[in-house]
Amino acid sequence: MVDRPDYPRVCVDRSQPPALRADVVERQRTPWYARPEDARAAAPTGSLWVPGQTLTVAFLREGSAEGDAALIEQRVRAIAEEWTQHANLVLRWVEGDATIRIAFENSGSWSFIGKDCLGNAEGATMNFGWLSPDLDEAAFRSVVLHEFGHALGLIHEHQNPSAKIQWNRKAVYAYYARDPNRWSPVDVDRNLFETYEASSTQFTACDPRSIMMYPIPPEHLESGDPVGWNTELSDNDKVFVESLYPFPPKPR
Repeated sequence: MVDRPDYPRVCVDRSQPPALRADVVERQRTPWYARPEDARAAAPTGSLWVPGQTLTVAFLREGSAEGDAALIEQRVRAIAEEWTQHANLVLRWVEGDATIRIAFENSGSWSFIGKDCLGNAEGATMNFGWLSPDLDEAAFRSVVLHEFGHALGLIHEHQNPSAKIQWNRKAVYAYYARDPNRWSPVDVDRNLFETYEASSTQFTACDPRSIMMYPIPPEHLESGDPVGWNTELSDNDKVFVESLYPFPPKPR
């Protein structure tokens, strides 16, 4: 199978496998066309924050970031705040101890799902291993929006209980076994093929254009439409996250 530069590396969410514990999740990455009025996405019920809650966020760097590091942090902050235009949550950026703690280690990109980060008393709860000053804007935005979607409680859209993806499993196993992922078949099962239990997940129809969807090239499918590289919040991402974290009614 030919390497496809238009299909980026994928993240993993942090928690336990959906088949074992559907109210929590583990490391993940990147939904589909839909009418704007159709909110399509998924979130584990037990991992959601309280609407209106303030979440403290800190970067795990020793001392004040300078130069390229400071620029990267500034870009991360600006992009992450886009979620709060559609979700009634506040991101308060602080130094030191925080609820969401962001590292930049060379170990891929990942995030805990929503409140699951509270179970990690020390260390990072989100990691951006691929961000660099020369990364193009679309790729940079895609990674940051995706991981902060996880931090707000959203799961990978292809693991939505309503997703009926007709995978070409042999091709998928072969693709993810190679660099940069080097996933075992168990890893692939866990991060792609397993779906969350409907009984403990808030979800609607699968959205192929969501920022929470993995890209799916045609050779990874037995049938159905491929999914491109989503780099922005879809209309349905915005509607769904506001349904999870509604804003108070505006006074008349």
